[in-house]
Amino acid sequence: MTKEHLTACEAAFKAATNSYQEADENDRVKETDELNKAAYRLKLAKNAYAKHSIIPIPNPIKIIAGFPGVGKSHYCQHTTGCYDTDSNSFHKYRFPANYLRHIVGNVQKNRYGIIFVSTHAEVLEGMTECGLEFTVVYPCMDIREEYFERYRQRNSPPALIEKISDNWNDWITALQASSYKKCRLTSGQFLADVMEEL
Repeated sequence: MTKEHLTACEAAFKAATNSYQEADENDRVKETDELNKAAYRLKLAKNAYAKHSIIPIPNPIKIIAGFPGVGKSHYCQHTTGCYDTDSNSFHKYRFPANYLRHIVGNVQKNRYGIIFVSTHAEVLEGMTECGLEFTVVYPCMDIREEYFERYRQRNSPPALIEKISDNWNDWITALQASSYKKCRLTSGQFLADVMEEL
């Protein structure tokens, strides 16, 4: 963790604070969410800068950030020694802080050789700030319909399918453009097909 990163987080928090104070009632909910995220990122940055590495990893643990539908749950059901954290079970008001604490706790307990996590942007940022190494697994942009068929077959909630539909292009584009270590799945591929390469 560098001083430059800490300074950037402080500036982002200051900007979020100003935006919140200047927002009208219609935008207040959104700005509150952004302010909470900025505050949490700043807290992580301060801890990391003070301790240099706030997450000790006793043994190599493989952390995989998997896009919805790549096959995280299916892999865990057929493999021992892995754990799917399932971000949907965490209260959204405290997200991602509560989810990141859960991830960190499982890493520190060292119970599993593989931990699957979500690809939410704030989760990936938080893990990076915690000093955790991970690989992002996500689909090609052009196999959208294949993934929505997977969601329907596994009976995903309509609200979740709609949310992914609305954000598919933006989310895939952001993952493609990111500097994270990543693996892109093509048509017909699942997580199980590439695990040995990760």
